[in-house]
Amino acid sequence: MNIVKLNLSAGTSQAIADYIAEEKPFYLFINKTFWATILCSPTDLKELAVGHFLSEGILKSTSEIEEIIVKEPESTCYVKVKPEVNVENRVKISRLHARVIPSACGSGSPYQFTGKIPKVESNLKVEAQVVFDSVKQLNFKAEGFRQTGGLHVAAIYRGDGELVALAEDVGRHNAVDKVIGIAALNNVDLCECFLALSGRMSG
Repeated sequence: MNIVKLNLSAGTSQAIADYIAEEKPFYLFINKTFWATILCSPTDLKELAVGHFLSEGILKSTSEIEEIIVKEPESTCYVKVKPEVNVENRVKISRLHARVIPSACGSGSPYQFTGKIPKVESNLKVEAQVVFDSVKQLNFKAEGFRQTGGLHVAAIYRGDGELVALAEDVGRHNAVDKVIGIAALNNVDLCECFLALSGRMSG
């Protein structure tokens, strides 16, 4: 898009065409009930919705999903779960925190309030060189960041370094939810994987 670039040190301005990181509100519904507004980059929206609901504990697995409808012009997603899933009780627990989720720091987690953090059952061991190589690859594939300087990137790798999922977003937590959604929709066992992320980790 066309912008005016300011050089504060030189005291000059210049009209140029440049890449800008886009941020839009994304509206999530679960069983026709409004769940949250997520401020995010408007890409991989289906994957973001799935990853977000898994991260929040609203979904236990993708097998609980009956239907997902993403309306991109309206930036809205409707997730319908199977009738036998008692999603209402899970929603009630998670309603203890805000339902507008900014790109900056995300929202609170229901586990902050219940103290019931699920235990990870995994025997995964990763060689140090695999970790170093994964970070190099993460930076190399972060095309959106190189163009705009305004995006975070997250990736999921198998223990041997195979790339499973990669996504970028203005919010680091959104990027993480996106790759979780990508992996889950492709039936990847995350207990055999590790996460690489450009941003700092926060609770």
